[in-house]
Amino acid sequence: MKKHFSRFLLAAVLISAGFFPVSCSEKQIEDHSGDDIISDEPIFSSNFDKTLAEKNYGNKHSSWPFLDDFDGWINHTGNGAEKITYEGQMISIRTNQSSVGEFSLYDGSGKNNIFFSTAPNFFIIKNIAVNSRNLHLTFGAQRYAQGASNQFLKSDFEIRVSQDNETWSQALCYDFLQKDEGGMWRQAVLDFTLPEGVTEISIKFVAKMSSVNRLDDVLLKQGKGGQEVVFGGDETIKLSSIKDVLQAETDHIYKIKGQIIGTHDKGFLVQDETGVILVFKKKHKMKIGSTVEIEGATTTYGSMVQFGETSEIKVLSEGTYKQPEAEMFKATEFEAYMKNPDIRYITYEGLMTSYRDQIYQWHNNVQVEGTEVIGAIMYPSHSLNIKQYENKHIRVTGYAVGANVAKDGKKLINTMALTIQEIQ
Repeated sequence: MKKHFSRFLLAAVLISAGFFPVSCSEKQIEDHSGDDIISDEPIFSSNFDKTLAEKNYGNKHSSWPFLDDFDGWINHTGNGAEKITYEGQMISIRTNQSSVGEFSLYDGSGKNNIFFSTAPNFFIIKNIAVNSRNLHLTFGAQRYAQGASNQFLKSDFEIRVSQDNETWSQALCYDFLQKDEGGMWRQAVLDFTLPEGVTEISIKFVAKMSSVNRLDDVLLKQGKGGQEVVFGGDETIKLSSIKDVLQAETDHIYKIKGQIIGTHDKGFLVQDETGVILVFKKKHKMKIGSTVEIEGATTTYGSMVQFGETSEIKVLSEGTYKQPEAEMFKATEFEAYMKNPDIRYITYEGLMTSYRDQIYQWHNNVQVEGTEVIGAIMYPSHSLNIKQYENKHIRVTGYAVGANVAKDGKKLINTMALTIQEIQ
């Protein structure tokens, strides 16, 4: 008989086996009915639209106003808003990428929105008076960067609360009312329950990645209750194996330890005794052979699970690594890989052509004889000097790190090239 596990039972099994993700979806959500009558009146409400923000065209480089330069966005209301103040770091007020119209999946207010610039950053709504333990928070959120997948990672956009502006809660779990469509505004919902005796809270929004996240239409009301808020709780992440991380849900925070076996300009591969995973990280400066510890949120690209840009890297030691014998990939192997991608050490031959797309990103593609599937050399290291191989027949040796279909329909095998040789 086939066994079926609930999500909470599965979580218990994984934890008992030593697997420790930080997972919003696996935290117990309870219904607290302490309020006989739930008021629909806002405790705090703001769409940040009192006065439209404008770029400062008087400067050499025009820019949107930062939080300290412009207060025309402040228009909060609510029965708990009398003592409200704000605090922010690397936060600007903008009117582009509006929360209403073609970029929005909910009925947003449009006009101004809160933009999270260079990380580390934060935006805090301080001193909200509350007369209920059980609260319901909604807000509009967008993640958008030109040329990126723009999958919204909740692990990279945190919401925490405090009763004293010093000790903060765990990152609270929220969900969206609309299905994810990359780059679009959606409305988030968060239900939580405060400890006994709390009469005032502050809400802190943090974007771990620079210049991709926006916030609008924040509303706090009484609710039916939800996840228990813990101020100053332990959030230590315990080590997991790479195999367990690959099999687990993405958009949660994990920690692994392993050796670097391959690199390109925007990432590197980490291997332990159970598997291999890609860490996507710009300007990483990692070396093959080093032993590292990685902590961060996972996502997917090219049908493969990977650690994302905001992952934290700790180099434990340097070393060396001997690559295995490369598997020869010809047309048959290319076709088969598209159906069942994994990370493996390969070599293939073909004609390389290059082009630059509309957002100025270079693509270096190798056409292998006998198949329409293309070997896409991803983010080649500068040491490869890849421009010298344009319109030449080459042999590529490195790691296949996933497969995807481009917007123009081309089938691609993403390759982390370690060596390139011209074939005479």
